[in-house]
Amino acid sequence: LVTYYRVGLRDSLVKTGWCSIIISMLHSSSGHDNVEKVVTAMLSLTSVCRDEFSPTRPKLQALLSEYQELANEEVKEGSSDVFTSIFSAIQRLVKEVHRVDL
Repeated sequence: LVTYYRVGLRDSLVKTGWCSIIISMLHSSSGHDNVEKVVTAMLSLTSVCRDEFSPTRPKLQALLSEYQELANEEVKEGSSDVFTSIFSAIQRLVKEVHRVDL
């Protein structure tokens, strides 16, 4: 992680338009694996892409509702925690996107 800071990777990603690319991937992603990967990528970039990610709130809220239902079913069935993990990641992302740095 320290190496990424030294080379300014996050800033380079922003300058080359990756915030927008990730947003378009969020809106076009289908399948649980893709959603999980996009949300994870967004979590990594939220500190530098927060303003660009802000308009994704409605999509994130919809995903939050969807994965909350899936996670609840998963808990009831006593199966793996795949959906619970995705739900938790989306929750963290929503909090980060809504967070205001003072």
